[in-house]
Amino acid sequence: MSNEVKLFMPNEQVVKVVWPSIAAWPLGCWIGRVWGNALAKGPVAACCAGFLLAPLAALVYLWRLRPRRCRRYIVTNERILIVEGLLPRVVGEVSWSEVTQMETVPRPGQAALRAGDVEVYSSDRVLLRLAGVSLVENFVRLCRRTQKAALMVPSNPRRPVP
Repeated sequence: MSNEVKLFMPNEQVVKVVWPSIAAWPLGCWIGRVWGNALAKGPVAACCAGFLLAPLAALVYLWRLRPRRCRRYIVTNERILIVEGLLPRVVGEVSWSEVTQMETVPRPGQAALRAGDVEVYSSDRVLLRLAGVSLVENFVRLCRRTQKAALMVPSNPRRPVP
C-alpha cells in the first residue's frame, strides 16, 4: 500500500510555492509594528530593536513550521491551493476559472516586513484568504499572469488526429 499523497491533477504544473512569513500571525505583526517604528527613529533605534526582536522573531518563524500545521500556498497552472502539514493535505483551493479579482489587504505591522494578506474573490465573495504572503505585490502579479495564461489555454486540449 502506497503512502503517496495526490495533490495535483495529471497535467497540473507547479508555478510557485510560497510559505507565509511571520506576518501571518498576530505576534509577527506586532514585531513588524515595533520594527517599523524603530526604523523610523533611526539606525541606532533599529539596531537596538533588531537585537531585542531577533530571538522572538526566530521563535515565531519556527512556530510556523510545526509538523502538522506548517502551511504553504501553491500556485499551479490550474488553481491556487492552501496546503497544510508535512504530509500535505489541501485545506483550501480555488480554480483560476472561478477567480474574478485578487486584492492585497495589509494589516498593521505587515508593511515593515514587506508582507500582506491576499484575498481571492469570485464576484464579491471571498473564496480564499492567504495570510502573511511575503513580497505580496510580486505574488499577486504572478497569480494574475498565471490566471491569464491558464484562461488562454483550453483545459482539455485535443490532440490532432494524424
